[in-house]
Amino acid sequence: SRLEPVLRRGYGDLYDQFSGHWLRVDIPVLETTERHVLYTDIDVMFRSHPTPRSMPRVLAAAPERYRWRWPHFNSGVLVMNVEALRALQPAFDATIVARMERGWRPPGHDQVSYNRFFRWRHGRLAHGLNWKPYWGDNPDAQIVHFHGPKPAHIQKIQTGQTAKMLPIYHTLWRLSPDGYARYCAEFERYRRD
Repeated sequence: SRLEPVLRRGYGDLYDQFSGHWLRVDIPVLETTERHVLYTDIDVMFRSHPTPRSMPRVLAAAPERYRWRWPHFNSGVLVMNVEALRALQPAFDATIVARMERGWRPPGHDQVSYNRFFRWRHGRLAHGLNWKPYWGDNPDAQIVHFHGPKPAHIQKIQTGQTAKMLPIYHTLWRLSPDGYARYCAEFERYRRD
């Protein structure tokens, strides 16, 4: 990341473990030919070709845990207007640097920075472009995001092996065991094929 020196100071020994979280911040600087970019975390499953309804003025994102809670968004899937983000990059970078220099400690990562800076600047990304298994079944979801527990965690939850697992994973699973069962089975089919 361009911000590696300040991020490394902020994270200390944890920088190498979490450095990948911050690479999306560099997309507006690196991408110079496309006007819009679809960014996703690596814990997603594409079920069909993603088709956003419209392109955002700055960026579009779906809510985090609760589908109706729009001001707080999940940065795991973003549609980015690269030119607009590039224009805002110096101010965004400055807020990240200030956050790191105030004695910030993980967790929180880049998503907190995105939410603080873009909270009222982001457009609404359709839920089906960042669908979480704990929201239940959605046959029309184009991108399923295993936000929180991944398929390997779900197997352990289902067999009672949760001793070393983050408690939030079990909490999210309990919101929709059927949703997780469906999407984990689909994931397993893709993995086998």
